[in-house]
Amino acid sequence: MKALVAEAMEDGAIGLSTGLTFAPGCFAKTEEVIELCKVVARYGGHYVSPIRGLSEGIFEATEETIEIGFRAVLPVELSHFLPGPANFGKVRELLRLCNEARLRGIDVTVDNDTYLVDDMLAVTLLPDWAREGVGRR
Repeated sequence: MKALVAEAMEDGAIGLSTGLTFAPGCFAKTEEVIELCKVVARYGGHYVSPIRGLSEGIFEATEETIEIGFRAVLPVELSHFLPGPANFGKVRELLRLCNEARLRGIDVTVDNDTYLVDDMLAVTLLPDWAREGVGRR
């Protein structure tokens, strides 16, 4: 996998993205991701990931992503950073973790989507004719 990541970076990739929330990414061990990110770091790349959990475990998942950036020495982005209903009201505390990481020298950013969490399931239930043009700009 490290050779494939290096090849991708040499071919113009700007970083590595993992979907640790989804299969098969959810089976990746933190150490495995760190080793791949070390390759990305050699090329000046970034690591972006939907973190492992947006409900229970969101704090641990946030800390895991920050740790990956710290140990691999590269910028990290927590993607789709929308805490689930169990964590409403805890965004300040989660962002505090990111700010503390920045103070330690880790380039941490977050992004968020402006959609309802369950809207994609609803779209997949629509017939093909009703989805025509969805996702295209």
